[in-house]
Amino acid sequence: MPEKVASLAPVVQSSTTVALSWGAVTLPSSSSTRYYRIKAGNDGGEGPQSTELSGFVTPALKAYKLYRDNLLLVTLSSSSLSYTDSSLLPDTTYSYRVAALSTDDLEGSQSDAA
Repeated sequence: MPEKVASLAPVVQSSTTVALSWGAVTLPSSSSTRYYRIKAGNDGGEGPQSTELSGFVTPALKAYKLYRDNLLLVTLSSSSLSYTDSSLLPDTTYSYRVAALSTDDLEGSQSDAA
């Protein structure tokens, strides 16, 4: 699972625009083993048989998910470490969080709110 994103920093550019940036996340370098159990039967009435398979998976960073007021705002590529939100209403307070997503679709903990 990805680490928690650190250092989410907003910079107000105007009353309707904020620029956000954050630090890159790394994933654990170790592989994890995944197990799968397959059950099969046939039309002849012979009972189900099962086979267990396993394999190693080394996930990579897939994307960053940016949330505004606890709703998903946008999903960005893994190389993106910033985003400019220009769809804001003047005189309104917003809260942002960002989380990393791995290639095996595990989402890390969200950053602290900014």
